[in-house]
Amino acid sequence: MDLPDIPLIEAPQGPTGLLAGQDARIARLLDCAHGRLPGALLNWGDRYARTWLEQSGNPYLGELGEIAGVVGRPGCYALNFSFEWLCTAGCGSAADGAAPGLYRTLDWVFAVGADAVVGRHEGEAGGYCSVTWPGYVGVLTGLAAGRFAAALNQAPMPYALGRWSLGLPLDWLVNRRRVARRRDLPPSHLLRQVFETCRSYGEAKEMLARTPLCIPAIFALAGTSAGECCVIERMEEKAAVHEGAGVAGVAAANHWITPRFHGRPRPWKSRQRRAAMLEFLKAGGGGAWLQTPILNRNTCLMVEMNAASGCLLVQGMAGEKAVTRRFILR
Repeated sequence: MDLPDIPLIEAPQGPTGLLAGQDARIARLLDCAHGRLPGALLNWGDRYARTWLEQSGNPYLGELGEIAGVVGRPGCYALNFSFEWLCTAGCGSAADGAAPGLYRTLDWVFAVGADAVVGRHEGEAGGYCSVTWPGYVGVLTGLAAGRFAAALNQAPMPYALGRWSLGLPLDWLVNRRRVARRRDLPPSHLLRQVFETCRSYGEAKEMLARTPLCIPAIFALAGTSAGECCVIERMEEKAAVHEGAGVAGVAAANHWITPRFHGRPRPWKSRQRRAAMLEFLKAGGGGAWLQTPILNRNTCLMVEMNAASGCLLVQGMAGEKAVTRRFILR
């Protein structure tokens, strides 16, 4: 099939460097958002997100302002502040003594798989690649060759009363209010800072587990040596770390593994997706991992990464259908 390529864009200065020459891609991304959300809601979302970022002193507010000025349409702030996507992620070694790979899908109601890019950026700790879209300033999926690979999953929605739910609408409203009151980093902004500043798997693990967040999150992290892999489940100021050392691997979807945290799992089939990933990892990486239920109607990206070898494989998806050629960086 004549599918488009995923471009590798050299942008050492950061995500603003992904804008040049990407007008058509940016227009399609915003058309997708405007096609699913009313214009009034996007306008309100932009104002709300910008105000919150200003009040929290967010370090990437200037970049977002520059991007919004270039794009010239509502949606940049709102989409950067969106947490409404699903993921499945797993890390494990294919053989004894081998460095762990990280396997990941990103599921979103917006059909944006065909417009993904790989940005190659520079930070104080070294270079890294981000699997992303032009106009997005955080990191959802990234690889720092020789250091670590990491991915961000959406966490369950916390219940309004700790262990007890008031029902989905009230739980959602209570959680929006909690986020509005906090001034900490969004999870994707923290992950970007990890890639920019952390020189090792150990430093990245420490920063992801201890830095306060404005909203719960789940991180998957893989290093360059056997056993260097974990899932870090985060509440705003608490963490539960699930180690991959000594087991076949670790995996996460969109429900809590730890019994310490409580919340509403995100649909669709979160527990089944995690179980399928664990089965793949238990088999030592044999067989295909990209299959139902990990692959589903909302899947827009699949990624495989290995920090030791520096190998990165990405493909844009529209559900179960590939919409780009496979991008491979070795």
